[in-house]
Parts: sequence; structure tokens; C-alpha cells
Amino acid sequence: MKAKVTCVYDEGAVVGTSLIGARGLSILVDVDGERTLFDTGMRGRYLMHNLDILEIDVNTVDRVVISHAHIAHVGGLEAFLEEREGSVDMMVTPDLRDMGPVKLMGIPVSKAPLSKMSSETIGKANITETDTWTQLSEHLFITDIRPHPPPG
Repeated sequence: MKAKVTCVYDEGAVVGTSLIGARGLSILVDVDGERTLFDTGMRGRYLMHNLDILEIDVNTVDRVVISHAHIAHVGGLEAFLEEREGSVDMMVTPDLRDMGPVKLMGIPVSKAPLSKMSSETIGKANITETDTWTQLSEHLFITDIRPHPPPG
């Protein structure tokens, strides 16, 4: 089994390249002949720029996994979906649908990311909620990484 992990977007960028580094995270995993995009960073234009520089066509991504409802992980989702020609499978934690207003330096910048998207854009996402171990392909699994309250 071979796997390739590409950091598309994070707070650093490779010096001497055209990649944009900014707050947020997006990682592409190529394994088992499938491409999974983990999170979409904070800014859609940065995500799309870096995907273009890395020559990654959004239409070649088989699924998107959103790790948790934080703007630095879900902020680029709308731009990603708008760029796609067809639908994509998307795994999310239940907290994404309940994500409240988001603030950047104390200023509200967005509401719940799914509810603010047009029906055409959100219609491109085949959304499945999960809060447990989930097998995505033969060698790729996800689990709920959100912090849980202490027992008792």
C-alpha cells in the first residue's frame, strides 16, 4: 500500500513557492486509488489558489472530511464546492450543522457554514454525519477527534 499526503494549506508555506500560508488546515490524502481532502482551511481563495499551484483539480477529489466545526477547518468549503462540476461525498461531525456565529478578531464573519450556502452549492455535498470510527477505504479510517466532557 502506498499513500501520499499533501499539505494544501496551513500556517506555513514552502519558501520560494507561490503557495499561500495562512491560519487553517487542509490536507489531501491519496490512498487506495482515492483522494480525500481533510478540512478546507480558513479562506476559500487561499485554498483554491494552493490547489491550483499544486495542480490538484477539485473534481478529482473523491470525498471531503471536515474534522470539526471551526472556521479554520471549514472556511474554504464553499469555494471548494462552488468550483466542483459535480457532487462529492462529505463526512462531517454533527457539530458542523450546529456551528454558531463565527468571529475573527471579535468581528462576526459568518454563520453556520452549511446554512449560509446556496442550495445549489450545498447540493453538491452528499453529507454524512459521523461521530465514530468510519472506514473510508481499505486503508483509510477516521474517528471522532472532538474533545469530550469528562465523565461524571
